[in-house]
Amino acid sequence: MDAEQYPTTVEFYKRLPDDIVQNPLFFFVQNFLTNAPSHNEASIDIEKILWELVNLEGYLAASTSSL
Repeated sequence: MDAEQYPTTVEFYKRLPDDIVQNPLFFFVQNFLTNAPSHNEASIDIEKILWELVNLEGYLAASTSSL
């Protein structure tokens, strides 16, 4: 498997642009997952962060839509 084509989570984080890594929302979700009671890994899988961001987007859209 080509590491350049399929990076591990750590390698993926190293490739993220600064504007994403320094984004407060990205930091918030990463911190939330790191401190979750079920967290027991050395690093957080980027897919978990993306999943939480999708959930958050849905919650925000629902809270701003009119009934």
